[in-house]
Amino acid sequence: MITRRKTIPVALPDDRLLFLLNQTLKTELTLDQFLWFDIETTGLSAKHCPLYLIGCVRKEPCGFVRYQFMTESADDEENVLRAFLALCDEATCLVQFNGDTFDVPYVRERCHQHGLTWFSDRLIHLDMLKKIRPWRNLLGLSGCRQKDLEKYLGIFREDKYNGGELIQIYYSFERFHRDDLYDLLILHNGDDMDGMMELCRLLAIPLFFDGEFSLTQMEKARYDGNLPGELILTCTHALPIALPRTIALLFSDNALRAEENRLTLRIPIYHGTLKHFYPNYRDYYYLPDEDCAIHKSVGEFVDRSHRVKATAATCYTKMTGTFLRQPSVIYSPALYETHKGSSVFFPYEDGCFSDPVLFNQYLQGIISLAKSGKE
Repeated sequence: MITRRKTIPVALPDDRLLFLLNQTLKTELTLDQFLWFDIETTGLSAKHCPLYLIGCVRKEPCGFVRYQFMTESADDEENVLRAFLALCDEATCLVQFNGDTFDVPYVRERCHQHGLTWFSDRLIHLDMLKKIRPWRNLLGLSGCRQKDLEKYLGIFREDKYNGGELIQIYYSFERFHRDDLYDLLILHNGDDMDGMMELCRLLAIPLFFDGEFSLTQMEKARYDGNLPGELILTCTHALPIALPRTIALLFSDNALRAEENRLTLRIPIYHGTLKHFYPNYRDYYYLPDEDCAIHKSVGEFVDRSHRVKATAATCYTKMTGTFLRQPSVIYSPALYETHKGSSVFFPYEDGCFSDPVLFNQYLQGIISLAKSGKE
């Protein structure tokens, strides 16, 4: 077995990295309790294809140290696994990228093949892919591979190979033990590990958008003469979270911009007449002359020739004014253009966002819409 140990730089200050990890996991761990890891294998079948390299990073007194345990032949796999398990014994949390799906079950099966027991269930697991992938649309990413996310952060690796291409390179190394082949294998895994450390910056994204905000400013941008065309909401996050880069997105007539710990939304303001529909239409009469519904307890006093039984589509009252669209029924009264209209509105007025609980529900609904990628 070949063991390589190297101290590596990490862009995030220790306190910021620890804050992101503990906030994500809702824990109170120290940095030396985390172990980042990534494996390189000779195929996709854990039962039949040995692994040949495990890379790890942990915090030590001298800084972040990257360990790489590599087999020189298939006979070395058990030694590599034992070296990895020894580091796991000193850790509380395993951090990986797509590890819940691939790396963790793969290592567990390879341990089983060698009669080793890996008590992985006692460890906390953080799969960064699972945390970041739901935000792919909001980030404007077409893919969510590790290299895609590294490119998003402006990280460009020296390694030019993927894991599949390296299998034959490993077999050649196993046969000839050439330094240039060894360097390619170590470089790929090293770039994976270094990149994974940098991707921790992206943990700020779910923490930011899933968190609570305070409305700090609300202003109107005026178009059509004196009528306000859109509302500009500026919010700050409740936690000291800074996004790794600015996010700007247009969706469903809305515009979102997030930078540092601020979120700005531009929301269109609608003017006109909308309808509030009553759910229990059997208790109402519709007055065609008035184009509205009234409760039967009052409608009984209206001449029969001027009233009809209301239907679901005619059981409404109308409201003319200025409105904002809402992602779901959060603010009342809920108003629609038609009975089966997909867009729901509420009256816009000064102080409409004064309730912080409702405002955050409204904000989270808009963020979910941006996250979904729907137009």
